Amino acid sequence: MIIDKIKKMLGKPYYEAPNCLVYCGDCLDLLQELEDEFVDLTITSPPYNIGKVY
Repeated sequence: MIIDKIKKMLGKPYYEAPNCLVYCGDCLDLLQELEDEFVDLTITSPPYNIGKVY
């Protein structure tokens, strides 16, 4: 199963539910741990507290 493959590459997730893994960390660091062309889409939160008004 794909979930098991991700856990093997990234280790223990911050949160886990059926068909869902959440990892807490720098997205660039985490993505480097995955195989090339493994991910089609990632969703990240923007950096906060940088003086930008949203």
